[in-house]
Amino acid sequence: MIARRRFRVMLVALIAVAPTAPVEGGAKPPQTLAAVIDDAARWARVPPDVLAAVVWVESRGYPWALNIRGEALYPQSRAEAIILVRAARGRADIGVAQIHYPTWGPVFGLRPEDLLDPWINLHAAAAILRLVMTQEPDSWGGVGRYHSGTPLRKWAYARQVAYAVGALRPIPPQRVGPTP
Repeated sequence: MIARRRFRVMLVALIAVAPTAPVEGGAKPPQTLAAVIDDAARWARVPPDVLAAVVWVESRGYPWALNIRGEALYPQSRAEAIILVRAARGRADIGVAQIHYPTWGPVFGLRPEDLLDPWINLHAAAAILRLVMTQEPDSWGGVGRYHSGTPLRKWAYARQVAYAVGALRPIPPQRVGPTP
């Protein structure tokens, strides 16, 4: 129970106060990660706590997270992330929600570096989540499909996200003392 509370506190603190990275040219005012998650979830009609949990599982909220050939990378800047993702020719999972560019980049008409913008990344993630959740409605299996269609990997991922969702939701008050 203590580990779950500590996990929840870290998760909520990270998502609630983390500012999103500024967009090149400063086109949009910076927003907190939580605000962008809420916007994207509302836009795609997915539960915001599920999208937030996906972010936690995928990158712990790090906007420039990359996974290139199975190696998790955490560049210190957007510019460094762009260099790495270009060197990999876009063959990477990119950004705060780890969008698999070879699959989803062409679908959304995006360049790899576009997915380093948390607003774009989270809206793409929310759209993907909406799509996979409709494939298995009323089941965590749909959430697991965000990561993989392979049953074993899908269900393992779904468990991770479900645990993170549980950490986001308030814990019911504990009764102290003897129960009647």
